[in-house]
Amino acid sequence: MEPTSPRVALRSKRPVVVAEYLIACAMILVGLAAGYLDYRLVLAARLYCDAAAEPGDLLGFWLMYPAARLILGTACAVGPFLAVRVLGRVLAVERSATGRSTLNLVAVLAAVATLIGMVLVDFAHEGTPADYPGDSGLCPPSNVPPWWPSWLPA
Repeated sequence: MEPTSPRVALRSKRPVVVAEYLIACAMILVGLAAGYLDYRLVLAARLYCDAAAEPGDLLGFWLMYPAARLILGTACAVGPFLAVRVLGRVLAVERSATGRSTLNLVAVLAAVATLIGMVLVDFAHEGTPADYPGDSGLCPPSNVPPWWPSWLPA
């Protein structure tokens, strides 16, 4: 068995490192998409029910809210992903190829679960302001739009 140089060892690990960086970049894009979805859901619910949809309230939703949701969505996607990855490295789970792929899967699932939770909580708190008098007459007093599935919390 001939000894391998550090360059050869680095080249053999490079596809794994590139794959992990691609997954991390994909998580950034998924976080941005979830932030945009969150913004559109909250805005659609407020406009449909006409609850907290006065010009002063909507100015913040048009200017500040989208940027905040994009940043929060990215943080909610990348944060759990990196936390699981770091925990996997500390616990030495990724020493084998199976452990590495399982760790990547768990990290992606943790990020997606966090994003789903972010969208549901934000819709419940920001999209359906409770006891706010809606003027459209299309929504009940809870300001939950009829197009929102009843099995999802709001």
